[in-house]
Amino acid sequence: MHIGENLFIVFTAVFAKKLRTLLTMLGIIIGAASVLAMIAIGDGTRTIVLEEVRKQGGVNQFTMYCVNIKKVGDVWVANRSNEYFKYEDVLAIEAECPSVKLTVPRIPAWGGVLYQTHVT
Repeated sequence: MHIGENLFIVFTAVFAKKLRTLLTMLGIIIGAASVLAMIAIGDGTRTIVLEEVRKQGGVNQFTMYCVNIKKVGDVWVANRSNEYFKYEDVLAIEAECPSVKLTVPRIPAWGGVLYQTHVT
């Protein structure tokens, strides 16, 4: 088939089935517009959240935890360390660091459930 013959078939089908062509174009336009709208909403929300964090003086939170595996070179191996944070460590952080306002020790249980205790 030649390119000219293919174009003739395409334009014949488009003009013969105007409603199908209109609905297809409408679907493509609505789909592209919805994707762009979702991206714009996500970016706007991210900007608002970052601005609120800046107003409050930045983020002053960090998490320390022990992982089950660690990367040694290019290989992942099990972490068999017996060094864990204890409740006494949490109390020592509160006592020695006056800028720390709150520590929240979490004890992960099997199945991914987390128990939280707030220390005041």
